[in-house]
Amino acid sequence: MSARSSRLSTLVRVAELQEAVARGHAGRALVASRAAEQAHVAQLQVLRARRLQGGTREALTRSAASQLAQAAATAQAEQEHEEAVVQQQAAVQGWTAARLRHRLLSELAERQREQARADRDRTEQQLADELAASRRRRP
Repeated sequence: MSARSSRLSTLVRVAELQEAVARGHAGRALVASRAAEQAHVAQLQVLRARRLQGGTREALTRSAASQLAQAAATAQAEQEHEEAVVQQQAAVQGWTAARLRHRLLSELAERQREQARADRDRTEQQLADELAASRRRRP
């Protein structure tokens, strides 16, 4: 194995490992995104289920304050979900790029192996032709 093919094999292995790491990041980002989405949906359901409590002015004030706090929590959950989606998209793009690098390096390594086989076959054929020619020249 030549130094060049050895370096290329190393690059292919590194690209393979980078792809695996990127795939793991994308998976974790997907899980985080789904969890954030579920938290947002749960907060939204709680907010929609609550109603203002009437009766006294104090009860109405407490109920309104509670509703505002719940609305703020829902808005926070929505923002966290949006951030998780952005992180998921970035992780998937990173995985896609790593997968592409790995594929391209693998294809390059395969072409190099094919070229080496063709060169070896050509050299062997040339040697066989020279040997056959030298035998024909002998009496």
